[in-house]
Amino acid sequence: MKINLRELTKDNWVDMIDLDITKEQENYVSLPSEAIAASKFYDHYINRGVYLGGRPIGFIQ
Repeated sequence: MKINLRELTKDNWVDMIDLDITKEQENYVSLPSEAIAASKFYDHYINRGVYLGGRPIGFIQ
């Protein structure tokens, strides 16, 4: 299977906010929903969904 990055759109943003972070990640990363919201105020924040095949597996900003 192939890993790829996809731009967030109105068609896939819910895939990203449905992702969970682990307890260990809580002190290091924001929830995808918080990061997506923050990106609306800062033009230099770029969001991408990480997909394995067609399945969402991660979020990066």
